[in-house]
Amino acid sequence: MNYLQWALNDFSILLNIIDEDAKASFRARARNIPAFIEEYGIVASLSFLLAKAEKKNFEKIYKSIIGNQSFNLEDIKGEKKGYAYYASLLVYRIAKIANLISDELFKASKTLEQDFNDKNLVEFLNLLLKYDQEVSSLILPYLNEIKQLSEAFFEEEGGKE
Repeated sequence: MNYLQWALNDFSILLNIIDEDAKASFRARARNIPAFIEEYGIVASLSFLLAKAEKKNFEKIYKSIIGNQSFNLEDIKGEKKGYAYYASLLVYRIAKIANLISDELFKASKTLEQDFNDKNLVEFLNLLLKYDQEVSSLILPYLNEIKQLSEAFFEEEGGKE
């Protein structure tokens, strides 16, 4: 697996769409969510991210990342935006690697991409729960690379280093 290549590709997409006011929050998420995944699992981590981001904000940014639509994100304020960007990038990469894990997860990720709604999101999360170990083992090295890139490109919250 080329985790660095995945991270570079996805970070490039992120740089094209991320708002300046979300960079520090995204960096903070990149630093703490991998440990959260290791301790609580991928679904609990995504649930936490979605709760902090609010699902509607996640949906807007996810659709922007996959290229389906462009949204005005000015109405998303504060840290919520960083949580939404991080959750969106995480789901985007899981969808990209789903075919390496199982056909049913791959199909669910494609369904979510084509028709984003609550039912499809919950079905995707249910399958992630089923394949938590497999997904985590593939996604954690990638997230480490995302963390390194975030630390290199985005300032810490409060502008301190």
